[in-house]
Amino acid sequence: MAETNMYDDILRQAFCEYMDERLESDIYREEEFETSESFEKKMTKMIKSQHNVYHKLTLTRARKVLCVAAIIVALLLSSLSVGAVREIVANLFVKHYSDHDKLTANKEEGTYPTELETLYELPYIPEGYELADESVTDKDATYLYFREEEPLLFDQTTKDIYRTSIDNEYTIQTTEVYNGQDYYVNEHKDGSYTFIWDNGEYIFALTSYLPKETIVDLCTSLKVKSE
Repeated sequence: MAETNMYDDILRQAFCEYMDERLESDIYREEEFETSESFEKKMTKMIKSQHNVYHKLTLTRARKVLCVAAIIVALLLSSLSVGAVREIVANLFVKHYSDHDKLTANKEEGTYPTELETLYELPYIPEGYELADESVTDKDATYLYFREEEPLLFDQTTKDIYRTSIDNEYTIQTTEVYNGQDYYVNEHKDGSYTFIWDNGEYIFALTSYLPKETIVDLCTSLKVKSE
């Protein structure tokens, strides 16, 4: 089903981030390391989801847990064998690996808040979607909606901690401009899209199976969250 592919991407993304952390901290030294706040948050959400009504969606392929070790090894080998080339895409630093792109915020230009001083929200929630999970910290705000079994994920992150990995083997990456704003766009093979953009203060991401025109409307019409 469509939602299974999205959770495959989420799992893959989480472990891509783990391996990036591991590689950059020198995996050959025998010393303790700390994972990023973003990684810790993703793992916490996966654990908490066991108590949510949509937990069954994350377990549609329970055996994939047994493949985690294989995923780590594959990512390690690919990351070591392919030199990463960093470039600016939609004002994001992107490093290209053989099977994923690693995105970090461009923190070299301008000033930006290091906490969520202003929260943003979608201008409207498409018909049929209901909020299933909400998580807000000083650095990150995530909202997960569902329409039956179809998810819609919206995220706002401070630039100082932003770091994520996107599959580039089974997706199409493009840079698109709407209303003067650059977007890093991922078109997934299952028909969903991920839009990522930097508005100068924060990094936003929206993933959905909605028509592309609707996603563009949501992104370009983002508004300050009402109290």
